[in-house]
Amino acid sequence: MTFSDGFLGFWLFLVALAVWLSGRALVRSLTWAVGAVELIHEALAKLPPALSAMSDGSAPNGLATRIEAVESGFQGVKLTVADAVEKVVALSNRLSARQRRRDELEHDEEPETGPSPEALKALAQLTGGVAPVGAAGDSTDGGTSPATALSLKQRAHRQLTRGGK
Repeated sequence: MTFSDGFLGFWLFLVALAVWLSGRALVRSLTWAVGAVELIHEALAKLPPALSAMSDGSAPNGLATRIEAVESGFQGVKLTVADAVEKVVALSNRLSARQRRRDELEHDEEPETGPSPEALKALAQLTGGVAPVGAAGDSTDGGTSPATALSLKQRAHRQLTRGGK
């Protein structure tokens, strides 16, 4: 036996092994496919009676009830989402209106003026109090009145008791 005879025998053995393995895999896949096709045919044979029962309304109650529950839940989710979107849009509209008003006030060139110093003095004379310092420039009595040391609440109480006497 020469080297080439042994080498050729080895290669023939490898080729035979590969053919045997691939043939075995082919037979297994065909067998599996035939089994799968048989299972599919059995399932399809059971399907038409179930479908006709469902179309007649005599389907198993569990399945029909579950389908209706899922559909009603889906409708509820759609309504909830629509409400949420409506609320977000309303909030967005309110915020944009506030921002527009704020921008309009910022761009308004005319400054707001308070009452004039003369009007503050006249009001102080009518109420018997002291004109606020800074608004009129000075108080009516030069700041020496004890009324300037009183709080707003105390001055209001004092005014009510004077008016009642």
